Amino acid sequence: MMNKALKLGVSVLLIVCEVVVVQAQKATETIKKTMPKAQVLLIDNINGTVEVKGGKGDKIGLTATKTIVGNTQNDVNNAKDKIDLVIFRENDTLVAHIKAPNLTYGRNRNNQRGFGYEWDDWNKQKGYDFKFDIQVNVPENTHLIVRTINQGDIRVTNTKASLKVTNVNGSVYLENIAGATRARTINGQLKANYTKVPDQNSSYYALNGNIRVKYPKSLSADLRFKSFNGDFYTDYEVKQLPTKVVSKTASEGRTKVYKVDEFTSVRVRKGGKVFKFETLNGNIYVNRNK
Repeated sequence: MMNKALKLGVSVLLIVCEVVVVQAQKATETIKKTMPKAQVLLIDNINGTVEVKGGKGDKIGLTATKTIVGNTQNDVNNAKDKIDLVIFRENDTLVAHIKAPNLTYGRNRNNQRGFGYEWDDWNKQKGYDFKFDIQVNVPENTHLIVRTINQGDIRVTNTKASLKVTNVNGSVYLENIAGATRARTINGQLKANYTKVPDQNSSYYALNGNIRVKYPKSLSADLRFKSFNGDFYTDYEVKQLPTKVVSKTASEGRTKVYKVDEFTSVRVRKGGKVFKFETLNGNIYVNRNK
């Protein structure tokens, strides 16, 4: 008996899928301006870095690199004229801010120097994104207000006047400064290095990041600090101050409510101006300049 082998041929169907990758389109532009000095300079960025350098000159020089990234070239072209850096002067203040669709800039009582953005349907899909990386050279005695939100750090060097610096998703670096300071970031590090002890109260806040501040050896001040998940470190000789008890009258106007201050206070030398440090997730370092 002959055995017959039956071979079954397996037919394999190969399906070749062609993957089409749509590459984002990009355009860049460099903006350069030279302007007379101002008592106050306000830089109000949204996406991108801001770097300010102080010097001996009497002019303000600004260079901004505008970058637009779109889904298509048409998206980029449509955005070119809609996105811009606007500069204007009002009284003693020179203001630089971003112009974009669904965004209004002007007087706002809730913001420093009375200027700020109003967001109108900002999250609407636009088919493009943008950023401005801004570099500014200023006379060293210019008072500064510097803000950005995403995609960049803020860096200020070699200035002597007051600073108000705010970032959201980025770090703040202040190097060789001397003026009273209010510095704040949400997601980033905060570092400051002083050539002179500020002559006014100052404050430093980092929600998720470390705070590192260096003052001259001659520091005499009261330091107040608070960190939920972190510690306070210093190489100054300090004396702990009594915990403050804050009182206020309840809403019905009859009862006084007493609350223990959440900040710990220490004194360096004879005390003086109050420097306040606060972070949620991070350590606080206050040290001497070497």
